[in-house]
Amino acid sequence: MQLSDIAYAPLADNLTEGQRRQLEAYAALLFAEAMPAGFIGDCTPEELFLRHILDSILPAIAPESQVAFPLNSAVALSVFDLGAGAGLPSLPLAVLFPQHEFHLLDSQEKRCRFAQSAAAAVGLKNVHVYHGVVQDFAQKYGKDNKADVVVFRAFRKILVSLELALHVLRDAPASDGVAPRRAQPKVLYWRSQRVPFSEEGLARVSDLGYNIDNFVKFTSAETIIPRGLYTFSRVRAAKSAFPRSWKKISADRLVEVES
Repeated sequence: MQLSDIAYAPLADNLTEGQRRQLEAYAALLFAEAMPAGFIGDCTPEELFLRHILDSILPAIAPESQVAFPLNSAVALSVFDLGAGAGLPSLPLAVLFPQHEFHLLDSQEKRCRFAQSAAAAVGLKNVHVYHGVVQDFAQKYGKDNKADVVVFRAFRKILVSLELALHVLRDAPASDGVAPRRAQPKVLYWRSQRVPFSEEGLARVSDLGYNIDNFVKFTSAETIIPRGLYTFSRVRAAKSAFPRSWKKISADRLVEVES
């Protein structure tokens, strides 16, 4: 099984031969090392390419989202993957976007070691791996290390993820009418279907300082992998209560309802 065996035209149209080889080398490491270690679920090679490799890069190459995808930018960005695990989706994205710096954070040291060794084996120079939880990131690794984009795939529920992203996402850009306005910081959240947000859930998104830019459903790939992507922009400061301690988040009924 090779990546080119997947019958999805944007793969051939958007990947160089070098990128394809890097992605296949990473897939081989996932199958040989990450899967036996329990970092990803058991699957066949074909399922691995679909669930993990194509799924990770789909927003970057699918015709529904390619033009607007925030990483399709020549400007160098700082991209944080919170709960990166074995490096998904950040390592495949780092293959496609060498101009950006990818920061992978995970609470399990063994997964961090795998992600670090996999990045080196694939030849990625734009990857940094951190062991810990996002709430402690600034204290351990520096308050100036901020994200332009935060990505979430197979992580926590959506309101939890948006709140945790506040620990590393840079502030919304100020607009004084004189200085050029910086791009808005983004949160990207991989999801198969829209979230049926209630009025209370939408209010929480706003209280956290975000606008929902859009939800894109990848209909071009629906027959092989049903998937979509939420894009949130940080447009204002969060209300003073946020971000909260993990104890308060985990006791919040709303984060369980809006999932």
